[in-house]
Amino acid sequence: MKREQKMNSIRSTIYVGLFFVIFIIGEIAFIRFFSNMFEQEVEDKLNEVATQMQVSFFEEMEGKFAILNFFASSIEKTEDYHEILAQAQNREVSHTGAIGAVRKNGEILSGMPLEAEHLEILKPSFNGKEMTQFLTKSAFSDEPCILLAVPIYSGTKIDGAAYKIISGKELEQLFYAPIFNQGGFTFGFYVPDQTVILPEQMDGKKADYPILTMIYEFPLEENHMDQIPDTLKQDLEHLTIGVSSFHYQGDPYYISATRIKEITNCYQISIVPAGLINKKLQQVSVGIWIGLIILAIIFCCIYFFSKERARKNREILQKLAYYDALTDIWNFEGFKQEIQSMSGRNRQLVVFDIDEFHYMNLLMGEAYADQLLKDISQVIQNHTIEGEGYCRVKDDVFALCLYDSSICTRRIEELIEQCVNASEKMPISISCGVVHILSEQNFTMADYDCCLIAKESVKKVSSSCKVVYYDEILEKEQIENKILQNELNSALEEEQILIYLQPKVNIQTGKWVGAEALARWMHSERGMISPGKFIPIFEKTGQIELLDLYIFEQVCKQIRIWLDKKQKVLPIAVNLSRKHLSSDMLVDNLMTILEKYQVPVELVEIELTESAFFKDTQHLTSVMKQLKGRGFVLSIDDFGTGYSTLSTLLEMPVDLLKFDKSFLNSWEAERNATVITGMIQVAKKLGIKTLMEGIETKEQVELLKEVHCDLGQGYFYAKPLPIQIFEEQWVRQ
Repeated sequence: MKREQKMNSIRSTIYVGLFFVIFIIGEIAFIRFFSNMFEQEVEDKLNEVATQMQVSFFEEMEGKFAILNFFASSIEKTEDYHEILAQAQNREVSHTGAIGAVRKNGEILSGMPLEAEHLEILKPSFNGKEMTQFLTKSAFSDEPCILLAVPIYSGTKIDGAAYKIISGKELEQLFYAPIFNQGGFTFGFYVPDQTVILPEQMDGKKADYPILTMIYEFPLEENHMDQIPDTLKQDLEHLTIGVSSFHYQGDPYYISATRIKEITNCYQISIVPAGLINKKLQQVSVGIWIGLIILAIIFCCIYFFSKERARKNREILQKLAYYDALTDIWNFEGFKQEIQSMSGRNRQLVVFDIDEFHYMNLLMGEAYADQLLKDISQVIQNHTIEGEGYCRVKDDVFALCLYDSSICTRRIEELIEQCVNASEKMPISISCGVVHILSEQNFTMADYDCCLIAKESVKKVSSSCKVVYYDEILEKEQIENKILQNELNSALEEEQILIYLQPKVNIQTGKWVGAEALARWMHSERGMISPGKFIPIFEKTGQIELLDLYIFEQVCKQIRIWLDKKQKVLPIAVNLSRKHLSSDMLVDNLMTILEKYQVPVELVEIELTESAFFKDTQHLTSVMKQLKGRGFVLSIDDFGTGYSTLSTLLEMPVDLLKFDKSFLNSWEAERNATVITGMIQVAKKLGIKTLMEGIETKEQVELLKEVHCDLGQGYFYAKPLPIQIFEEQWVRQ
């Protein structure tokens, strides 16, 4: 049992360890999943930003071209160029940037003065094309700018060009946008001159935004261009949005580039430090860790709560299965498992019980009897050492397994003595059987059975503390008892069981008035076997009922013989065992035998032992009334040896009380003589006759005459006689 508990503990530890390994692996996989998800989210976000910026740039350019076309078409219709210019500028969302018009021949229609180099730049528009061109530094502006130009028509001929210069803040706003909470930036980048388009104020924020240093330096160093992956370059060549990653000064970055198809070699680039993603990932990871730790704590709480609850349930089940509910010590099943661990040393198996414990339940009450069992269990616990086992087998039967030693016998005797002393209100006696178990042997039920045999062998011994060791003599006796048990049926068939009769005598006249039938076994090989030898065996096995009916039938058979001889017949008493009285067929079986031999019922007396009254009083009373109703004479044998009271006689239809011979042995005590005299007088007043057993001397007869005892029985008159001798002596009388 302890080994099983240890294995359960090891299994639980393994399960918890496996859970945490799976938990950590799952956490790592979970974080990797979120890392990939966030990386994809960054790419998607960069793509989205690039797409939005591209659309925004296109729409912005479309709007500005619409204004230029409006300006150009208006010039064809009026010569008030200043008013047209004002209207065009009013239609602009932003009023920044130069706007003007010029003829092919260089005549300025509106705006700033132009030189020959200006006209050269506007040449595509003079040829009828809308043009968009990025200028890093030109005649139009000292700073990077975008030149927009559309042709001006005079009828069907191109007369000049209207233009707009996008520079300064207006240019910066076309390309620049902070993204990811200003952790990343979108800016313009013109490849031929490696020009970065960012607001001027951003140049002073390099300390706050280290990414700006990279943005300003990145296009100025050719070796950095080599770090742009080839896949990104291919995407840009095909005018698609490209997203990739690279390292700058050891730090990882995500980069997205969109080629602006309206402007040759001009790109819109978005750069985001991977640290932003890692930070977000760390925050999510921390959240996940916290969440999973909370889940783990909840799981552990649930697991350990469930485990604790299972342990308690297991303890409850174990207690129900292996512990005695009354005494809270091992029951027999738990005891058998527990003592297996004691192998390897010599042991003493001890089994004991309280003699006639059922009387205590009846006389002192169940509460007192239960408390006595608890007290005895406590005595047992106090007398055992660590490693030794003990239990309550059932009812009042206890078992112990003690380590053998030179003082083991003394320990057992002291234990039994203290158990006897545990009953304060009522004296008890204890019968104890002991078996020696060698170190190399395991406990078996045969050992327990041997203890029971030893215990039962001293039940009839008159002592309060009876301890007997199982040995070869007891083993031989047990074998003989088993043989006798097996031979009963053949003994009955072969009529080896003989009937002996002991006379019942009228004390006042000395005449025989009846007899008691006693069984004797004349074995074909062993000779005469005493009833004290075989009757207890048959009582234990239940074969006593067969013996009762056999003796009853033999008595009826003999009475029939006497009746047929016309002899005077004395009533013969037959003893019925306590177990036989519980049979529902008893009365019918007796009447069947009487009818078989045509024997008058008044010639057969039924004797019941006093102990039978405490088995089932209600049932016994019912049986006695049935017997009395059929005409049987009823007597109580061994009256006064148990715990019956005179009040019992008021309920039972009794005709005769037979006092045990122990009363004669204590007659000399005045108090005992008074008690016996009083009991005889009470019986007479109830109309019940009295008989004293075991009369051996003339003096005892005289004493009984003085107290008016009716009948006597004993060796003074006659010992039990074979039927033939009894018949001869009866005839002489």
